[in-house]
Amino acid sequence: MVRTRSSTPAELIAAAPGDYFYLDTPTHRWFATGVAARVVIDRDAVHVWTATTSDVEPWVDPLRQVVDLLNSAVGGALGGSGGGGGAGGAGGCPDWRAFGWAEPELGHALAGRPDLVGGDQPLLHLVVPTRMVDVTPSLSVAGTGPIAAFRLGCTTREVSDGHHVATGFRSFPSLVGECAGAIFTLDSRTGLADVIRIG
Repeated sequence: MVRTRSSTPAELIAAAPGDYFYLDTPTHRWFATGVAARVVIDRDAVHVWTATTSDVEPWVDPLRQVVDLLNSAVGGALGGSGGGGGAGGAGGCPDWRAFGWAEPELGHALAGRPDLVGGDQPLLHLVVPTRMVDVTPSLSVAGTGPIAAFRLGCTTREVSDGHHVATGFRSFPSLVGECAGAIFTLDSRTGLADVIRIG
């Protein structure tokens, strides 16, 4: 369920009981909690998890695979309703909004240079939340606090400044590079990613 309320980023982050994402874009301020489905790309495979299932696929077309796996996972995890998902969209696929981040090495891997990727760390990590809020701060707090922050398990990050870009998901890797990662949200209905490029 998407709700709109007035609150500061700091208040939302402090009150989060567990995993969360906060992302401030020119049109929305999103705050999401919980994990209904999770997809990870590493240099060898694409992995997906929900509360009841898990799957792994070898690399073929990883960005397409991410979307396909989330369509399948969200349909089962949320049953067509919930925080990050909704009624079926075009072609019978469920609607969802995912939040995640990408490491700078993602571009190397997708360009066919896995030798430039050290270790087996995730290169792209996407989560469909169980609850999502479209935050509408009052004028007195607009523009205060981080523009992006998240906690997922033991991984936390807070970003106070970055470059915003809206792009198609398949063009997304061109935004990350040797010194730049990104935090972003992906809308299944439009295929557009709102990206905060870091670095």
